[in-house]
Amino acid sequence: MNFTDINEKIDTIEGNFEVIDRYIFDWILNLQNEENTYGHLVEFGVHKGKSLCKLAQYQKGAEHVLGLDLYLSQEGAKSNVLNSLKKTSTIQLALVDLFPIQSTYFQDFKFTNEKGVHVNYFKKTRFLHINSICNGTETYSNLELADKLLDNNGIIAINNWNNPLYPDVIDAFYRYIAVHPNSYKIIMTSDNKMYACRPHEHQNFIWRAETKLLPFLKDNYKKAYTAIRTKNYVDTAKIVITSKRNNLDNQNPAIDILV
Repeated sequence: MNFTDINEKIDTIEGNFEVIDRYIFDWILNLQNEENTYGHLVEFGVHKGKSLCKLAQYQKGAEHVLGLDLYLSQEGAKSNVLNSLKKTSTIQLALVDLFPIQSTYFQDFKFTNEKGVHVNYFKKTRFLHINSICNGTETYSNLELADKLLDNNGIIAINNWNNPLYPDVIDAFYRYIAVHPNSYKIIMTSDNKMYACRPHEHQNFIWRAETKLLPFLKDNYKKAYTAIRTKNYVDTAKIVITSKRNNLDNQNPAIDILV
């Protein structure tokens, strides 16, 4: 797959989607496809469809792409997103489900869409992007729904993780896992997103990030970045991928500098 080409297609869509996160999405979704991981691709917060188009680029077989956003209730918004999907991917539009609602109100895990296709999202989602959230209440509700949709090997990505204007996003996540410790465990963070998996898959994904993600970024992401692995003996390991060139201390006992 030509990752530069598919990301240039994403560039044609209006909206914010950090370049380094596009390549992290590429790595996760491509890895899932290589390993024949089946599952639907879901996004809460579609806006103009920029990151939803990235999910659609990796749709295979009978998998569906689901997008939930109140923006889709505006005149012409749904058609614009569908046109973007056609322009950037080969997905059949019968496999795209767009709902003009907040994720909070989506409870029909099994339904027949407007094309007459029966869909079951319950525990059958392999990648879920929680996008454009900025408050703790919505974040918590999104995590509750994502927990019901995500399969045992699935990955979630949460937007605005490191945004200093939205500290309640992080607060809500830690409040959620305090009550539901078997739901999510952080794998890595970027400048703007956090990526998490089911706790039983955590060590496996950390190993993959170190041995497969970093070579992937070296080959495909041509801009400067820093990668570290935390090694705090109290907390579990996490990978940090940042496009910012930090002045890191090589002697810092809490981290290993990978790149």
